[in-house]
Amino acid sequence: MINVIRYYNDNCQAYKDGDESQFSIPAFFGTFFVWFMCFIAVFKGVKSASWLVWVTVPLPGLLVIVLVIRGLSLEGASGGVDQYLNGDNLAKVNYDDIRLADEGKTSSVYWYK
Repeated sequence: MINVIRYYNDNCQAYKDGDESQFSIPAFFGTFFVWFMCFIAVFKGVKSASWLVWVTVPLPGLLVIVLVIRGLSLEGASGGVDQYLNGDNLAKVNYDDIRLADEGKTSSVYWYK
């Protein structure tokens, strides 16, 4: 939790006042990249669409791999993985409480006994 607070204080504190006029360089380059890809797709036609597919299809998989490696390298990650794999998570949930809390509300999930 200390790392989260430190990250917030170092990187997000400047945006706390809600001033939407502040310029964000990462947001600018991200938006520019998306518009550039749309420009290529529209004006170059089908010829460039195959190139865009070759670039954008493996990108989410690569992003997931990077995020998993980053998550596993954080402090306390081994405890979380151990709890996920070996913990008795369902024993702590009382299904009656969930069913009773859901009664009278519109929901697509209903707990039957």
